[in-house]
Amino acid sequence: MRKLFQIAMTLDEKANQAHMTFHVEVPENVSRLVVNFNYSPIEESDRVALEHAVLREGYSVSILENDTVLRNLLTLSIHDPYKFRGGRHYFNSNQLIEISDGEASLGFEAGDIPVGVWQFTIHNHACLSPNIKCDLEVQAVVEEPSFSREVPLAQLREPKKKVVKTLQVEQNAPWVKAELHTHTVHSDGNQTTEQLLTAAEQEGIHCLSITDHNTTSAYQDLQLNQHNLTILQGVEYTTFYGHFLVHHAENIPLNNWTHLSSSSLQAFLQQLQNNEAFITIAHPFDMGNPFCTGCQWNYVLDHINHIDAIEVWNGPSPTLSLSNLDAYAKWTQLLQQGYEIQASCGRDWHNPMGQDEQCAYMFVQANDASAASIIDSLKYGRSYISMGPRIELTVNQRFSIGDHIRITDNRLQISLILSNMESSSRVCIIAGERLLYEKEVMDSEMVIDYTSDDFTENYVRIEIKNKVGDITAFTNPVYFQFV
Repeated sequence: MRKLFQIAMTLDEKANQAHMTFHVEVPENVSRLVVNFNYSPIEESDRVALEHAVLREGYSVSILENDTVLRNLLTLSIHDPYKFRGGRHYFNSNQLIEISDGEASLGFEAGDIPVGVWQFTIHNHACLSPNIKCDLEVQAVVEEPSFSREVPLAQLREPKKKVVKTLQVEQNAPWVKAELHTHTVHSDGNQTTEQLLTAAEQEGIHCLSITDHNTTSAYQDLQLNQHNLTILQGVEYTTFYGHFLVHHAENIPLNNWTHLSSSSLQAFLQQLQNNEAFITIAHPFDMGNPFCTGCQWNYVLDHINHIDAIEVWNGPSPTLSLSNLDAYAKWTQLLQQGYEIQASCGRDWHNPMGQDEQCAYMFVQANDASAASIIDSLKYGRSYISMGPRIELTVNQRFSIGDHIRITDNRLQISLILSNMESSSRVCIIAGERLLYEKEVMDSEMVIDYTSDDFTENYVRIEIKNKVGDITAFTNPVYFQFV
């Protein structure tokens, strides 16, 4: 028997006629739920408590006899992730409820025990005593071990993601400097909305998204502010088993995160994606529970078809973080395995920038500076990430980052214009697991032309490294389909 949940409480008359719901994650392979619900006392004869009870209902205390006894009444109902499983309304201070596929306690419905978030609700029909001791315990008979800490994104059980995207972006369209992961005092940030927007403008950011935890209330402040910024609506869904960012051009969809579980997450992500949202797994390899609640990605996904990006660089000075190194390695591994998944970055901006901090930004090429256009380009993958270098990439004379190119031969032509480079940096052209080209950069600006007649890989991307070998910028892939 495995204990899933337990809580002990003390209630008084102020809890009268309230519902108390507890959301409990039920794992896979459960054959039977065993719920123990206890409360005491069931009867109350104390004169002061009885007088409070009748006065609260508008009666005179004169209706009380010397031997009057009233009863506390607390009942329990259960709802699985999909439907109501019942409840029993009766006076009993010690209630044992069992549910399995073949049988269930009186008042409850037998059936499968689906994985996901179950709701156990205590209904306080009558709380008359000054001290009501109440205890709820949920246990499960698990046929086999149901939880082991997985390496994030280790198990993808469905076929590789195959996507054909189309987006017309003008070749000379501007690159927008964006910050997609920020917080304000509306969650756990230490800056007001106004302070955040002002700081963003001072850094030359063109596009900003406020992604407070499970709330969008900071956007109400925007009515009071006038800043030269494109604002993407955003939120960081912050759950027990992982955080993910949702960006939208307008009217960000906000749902009750407590209903999310391993069984319901995919459907929710699909709903968001159908609503044209841009979805990013945030800091998947961060230290999680108990150090940072839910920060590590512990959802086991069948596929990543409804996820647009992985935040491979999180926080200021991102290359100093081991968890970022792990996230970057996972992203490149997924690319090599044939998954089309983008990389993104975010400062996870909670505090004013420190003097020694270096920040990375998303650079997004969009036809105009509107939120809708930037979202389209983000979803397409027309973006690169940089702590300084600027990149202009042209492939086969007319294609760029994020494009899907159909080619009939094995010829690859790359034109690369680099600026704002550090001396002794190195530029790398990477295709699959192969390093196609590497060259040291001596000037702040440089033009590179590269040609290959035996190109056979499914994608190509660019990395720039400083003189000690740390990555300072990299692009999302350009994809190829051989016909």
